[in-house]
Amino acid sequence: MLNWRITTGNMRVDRYLDYQCQRARLSNSSEHWKDFGWALLQLVKKGTVKPNDEPAFEALLVLQKKHHELGDMVADILLLLAEAYGAQKNFVEMEKRMLEVATSSEEYPKRFFDLLDTLLGERSEACWELHQLALDHALEEVVEGNMVWNMAETVIIRARKHREQRLDYLLDHEMMVRLEPLGQYVFESVLNLPDNKVHQALLRWRYAYSSHGVEIPDSIKKAYNDAKEQGYTGFESLPTIVQPESESRDAADDAGEEQAPETDEPMPEPPTIAKAEEAKATETTEPAPEP
Repeated sequence: MLNWRITTGNMRVDRYLDYQCQRARLSNSSEHWKDFGWALLQLVKKGTVKPNDEPAFEALLVLQKKHHELGDMVADILLLLAEAYGAQKNFVEMEKRMLEVATSSEEYPKRFFDLLDTLLGERSEACWELHQLALDHALEEVVEGNMVWNMAETVIIRARKHREQRLDYLLDHEMMVRLEPLGQYVFESVLNLPDNKVHQALLRWRYAYSSHGVEIPDSIKKAYNDAKEQGYTGFESLPTIVQPESESRDAADDAGEEQAPETDEPMPEPPTIAKAEEAKATETTEPAPEP
């Protein structure tokens, strides 16, 4: 009778999961633990039970302790447990399970990022490693045309508890020079740094463009030159970025006068930044000659 109920699926969910659990515990074989995990995954997939339902949640807790027996199934089980904790509003435990998935997998299903979005939306103080995964995913989605910039910017802003790590990461991120809004965002973030850190960060920001052979977008050039002219801290000894001829001519026409050309000096590479700062500390930038 028991075998008939198991085969036909007529056994109650709680008894079925309890049977699978006891069977795995008695044999303690990896094969039976995987059968237990597979049975639970199928029940959730068919909508027979939800991860937060008591029988499923208890089964997930047991399987979590035996995660080393589950093989490739471990990420799916941990994601179900994270989903269950999220439904219970226990976002601290949800973060732990998501971090376990992040460190045990090389590829992540779409469901992982959906749960991650839920977690970070409720718990912005979550660890930087999870914010970094969400940030990378959002930027890739923007490049592929699957997400608008405003949504990606929201993902970046959510990592405000990790401002220094976020800026340090973005300054070296290849997407910074590929996505104009990201380059603008990073530049504005640099200006908001403490005065003693702005200059070094500006050097890294400019070097990122030159090292990738990418020209700084015109809109960002204008913001940079405006900040320099307004006397922002950190721009001392840094050259003005040359504007395109057409833009310079338009600006001159608006002002009713011609602008004197300025040279765009090459930026030092990161290993020489410290020496460049020392050497340029005693120099002053000569003003452009009066027309």
